[in-house]
Amino acid sequence: MTIREIVTDILDNSPETVFSLWWLADTVGTLHGSRCMPHTVREACRDYADRAGAEFYCVDRKRSQYKYVPGVKIAGALEGRE
Repeated sequence: MTIREIVTDILDNSPETVFSLWWLADTVGTLHGSRCMPHTVREACRDYADRAGAEFYCVDRKRSQYKYVPGVKIAGALEGRE
């Protein structure tokens, strides 16, 4: 799976929440099988949020905390994009 597909799967199945971008990058890296940089995961989250009509924004820059508010689930809509 690509990083974008993993992010899509995680966010499609997440409730409204606040999470650490470092935690998400570590989780994505574990599922991907290689380390992922937080800025790469953040961009995938922003792309997902734009396409799904969700909200994804920073609530605490110092702690790298982001709020996610779900939109429409887009399951496989990003497949083939990278």
